[in-house]
Amino acid sequence: MRNKPELLATASSLEEMKVLLAAGADAFAIGESRYGLRLPGEFGLPAMAEAVRLAHAHGAKIYAVVNNIMDNHRAEELPAYIRGVAETGADAVVFGDPAVLMAVRSEAPHLKLHWNAEMTSTNYASANYWGRFGATRVVLARELNLEQVKELKARTSLEVQVQVHGMTNIYHSRRELVGSYLDHRGAHRAVPVSADAGLYLTEEERAGEMYPIYEDANGTHMMSADDICMIEDLHELLAAGIDSLRIEGLMKSVAYNETVVRSYRAAIDAYAANPDEYVFREEWLDAIRAVQPPGRELSFGFFTRNKCIEASERKCLTSDNDDEAAAEGQAASARQTRTARTRGQSGETEVCCPLRRGRRLYRRAKIRLAFQCRQLQPRGDEGGRRICPPLRRKIVRGYQYLCA
Repeated sequence: MRNKPELLATASSLEEMKVLLAAGADAFAIGESRYGLRLPGEFGLPAMAEAVRLAHAHGAKIYAVVNNIMDNHRAEELPAYIRGVAETGADAVVFGDPAVLMAVRSEAPHLKLHWNAEMTSTNYASANYWGRFGATRVVLARELNLEQVKELKARTSLEVQVQVHGMTNIYHSRRELVGSYLDHRGAHRAVPVSADAGLYLTEEERAGEMYPIYEDANGTHMMSADDICMIEDLHELLAAGIDSLRIEGLMKSVAYNETVVRSYRAAIDAYAANPDEYVFREEWLDAIRAVQPPGRELSFGFFTRNKCIEASERKCLTSDNDDEAAAEGQAASARQTRTARTRGQSGETEVCCPLRRGRRLYRRAKIRLAFQCRQLQPRGDEGGRRICPPLRRKIVRGYQYLCA
């Protein structure tokens, strides 16, 4: 294999970085929450400088994540922050806002730029547009299927990065939605809302699907109910020449992330050694399954979306005697989910808060979802507080407000 792709990971601390370097990570995406979104840990400039020294000593790279939503005040701080990032020796800046690009071009033109617009980086035309302004890499949206990824790679000169493992963000609001609800319940001070608090959102029509939800200084983040896992089909991405494969370690333990990195490292090395004779080894996936949190599926995400639809359509058009076509349709339909869900109760919508008492228990606070617009009435005489309308469009389809 001419160019072995980069295995990119996230890290919550320098200690985790050391573990993942030993497991085979080639690069890390780190930063601080004032300028970056959904980071597993805080790396201020001094910590980032230490991370750079550690990574470079092992031949790895550090990418500073600066993908936050920039208001006027933060935009004014960007030049100084970018100068600080450059002084740490970081290898690139991950950006979504053009204000970051302009600050890098002005203050640290030698820094590489990785364009990450989350769900809007879906086509080669947009990637090439940002390439003309200095971007060297495009981070693809998680909503693309495998064929779209391949086509985009073939039609851009930029490096292409794809997430191959871990949870994805499905909703973000600058509003404190969870805190607002818990305030109404009179429990906000008693219930933590950070990423390690273990809060989940479920809904009646999808009983058993648990969506992690948390708040930080950047608002409310709702995450997917399953984890992408592309290790079985990794060879297709490698054959397409994808430059960087990202493992998202957010809300996962160090031991989990180490296991995942080792499995993907083994798969990449095996393919690079001899692409023509590459064979997937079930032991790589078995190792991940052994540490996968209960109730969280391993799925192909959107990568196989069209394949499943097309196979199902072909199955409907074939005769009952066409066993081969029928088997293909069944196999394709099964690709989206590998394991059965084990949590959740039918008929409930609940927020779950894990309590550790020898084993993992759950305290369930039931909530109702109302069709009509109305005010939330908190305890006391403070008046009503309304949870914003975007909740209806993004978090719970078909409903308007979260009411008690």
